[in-house]
Amino acid sequence: YDLGYKKVLALNTTGRDLDSLAIPHSQKFLMGMGVEGNGRDMERGAKAVRQHRQDILHLARQTFGTQVDHIMVCFGAGGGAGSGSVVELIDIAKRYARYIGLKNPSKNVGVIMTLPAAGKVGSPLVAENAYKVANELSQMARAGEISPLIIVDNDKISRMYPGMTARPLWLSINKTAAGLFHFFNRVSALGSRYTSFDRLDYLSVIESGGCLVMGRTQVDKLDDPFSISEAVKNNLEKTLFAGGLDLSTVKSCGCIV
Repeated sequence: YDLGYKKVLALNTTGRDLDSLAIPHSQKFLMGMGVEGNGRDMERGAKAVRQHRQDILHLARQTFGTQVDHIMVCFGAGGGAGSGSVVELIDIAKRYARYIGLKNPSKNVGVIMTLPAAGKVGSPLVAENAYKVANELSQMARAGEISPLIIVDNDKISRMYPGMTARPLWLSINKTAAGLFHFFNRVSALGSRYTSFDRLDYLSVIESGGCLVMGRTQVDKLDDPFSISEAVKNNLEKTLFAGGLDLSTVKSCGCIV
């Protein structure tokens, strides 16, 4: 939101979580269920969205308008509200996409999922919820039902920055992830007298399905023919996004130098 992307909605079953967000009150929606919170119960999270489906869709139309290229559903895995609601929210996002005239909503609706850090799991139920929803979304991404799926691995990030306290760590994570989107949005809109990575190239990567990782890095020793490939490899190893991906299955990629 602070980067200028004002078409944002925040949904939760707990009012205090919404209160902490620095966005207009009109763009926050409390999915009332009688009792605040979900107690890590995914079914309660799903039920909350189903109960308020029309209200959420109406608020999306009111807030986003009709000039939208892509919709990202963002949530934290492990809890009941996020893990339980995400599939229902994907369906609502696709309905909204069809409403504004997007012809293939499965290519226009993606997901950003954060995995809980090992030290923050707290209970076996959190780990079970995270595993369950990660598996379901991975299957949806593989089948082309969402595009893309981006997995932010908080445990990996905690190991990368072991001495950082919670608040600056989460702010840094949010800034980095949002900043990468912002960077590619801006760069793909720039013209070039040479071969360019333009808006359509960018969209073709975003809409190609599967899991997506992004990164940016400095390239030294440009006279070395392997400098760029080494920089890409090193960046993939250090990225805050979840690793362990089989790069031989890559369907689409983009590189801007």
